[in-house]
Amino acid sequence: MKKIFVTVFLLGIFLVVKAQSEKLDAVSKKQDQIITDFTSAKEKLKGLSENDASYSLFKQEAEKKAKDFTTYVATELDWSTLYTSEYWSRVINLWTEAYTQVLKNPYLFLEHFTKITEKIKDKNVYSAFAKETAYSLIQQEKEHLVSFISPIVTGSGKVDHYEGVLQAYIKAAVGTQAPDIILNENGKTSVLKSSELAGSQYNKTLLIFYLSECGPCAEMMRQMPNYYPEIEKRKIRIIAISGDANENTFREYSKGFLWKDTYLEPQGMKGINFKNYAVPGTPTLVLIDKQGKIVLRPDELPEIFKTD
Repeated sequence: MKKIFVTVFLLGIFLVVKAQSEKLDAVSKKQDQIITDFTSAKEKLKGLSENDASYSLFKQEAEKKAKDFTTYVATELDWSTLYTSEYWSRVINLWTEAYTQVLKNPYLFLEHFTKITEKIKDKNVYSAFAKETAYSLIQQEKEHLVSFISPIVTGSGKVDHYEGVLQAYIKAAVGTQAPDIILNENGKTSVLKSSELAGSQYNKTLLIFYLSECGPCAEMMRQMPNYYPEIEKRKIRIIAISGDANENTFREYSKGFLWKDTYLEPQGMKGINFKNYAVPGTPTLVLIDKQGKIVLRPDELPEIFKTD
């Protein structure tokens, strides 16, 4: 029934459907009734499974409202008016939850975030928007989406100082010092310092964040033998970190790798290394120089050979 709870946020779309300054107060007064109506619907659905026809119809309606709501926020909302209102945090929180809890479509989120970035001209308003969005996503443990939109924020030229929550947008960014890698094996914690990853044997380090059952990951691993001779020639160390939920799956899949440094992140995408490197999804590649600085976050393996 967890999925049903999220629709309370979508029923709150009436807060912003008519987000004009003179109507915001009136809309706010409706919210108590909206929540009451939702609570009643939730009670009626308590005995239903997700496979029940009524549940399916309820879910479809929630998805439709979510899409209408997010599209409105991205294309029609008056951000200057919202910025000076008491609904600022509430609306942005509802907006992010529509993607994370119902639509579960990061690419639509990216598309809409880009449109809002283009729409907001005032630097103060945009910085506040980026900050509130990051805060909301972090609270929902969706840090990977912050990483997903970070190129849009940093490339906008509308944020002058990355302080506080805004630092999340430059976390593990190209040009910054790579976070140390925290390992937990057999109940023992150890740390691989980023400045020492290459050591005396290597020139660079390539981190690979992956899942054994991830289709794009499997395709990349199939291609690896084609590139591995060049990787060895250039003295690039590979460290692979798996987010597999099952240790046996991890062991079985990784035993055929051409390199020896492969580790399991027990908490998966919520694990400390995935968070520290702002991994938006798998596979994610991070190329680190001898001093431990991030020099590239390539989309594909061949890109690592284009750096000096």
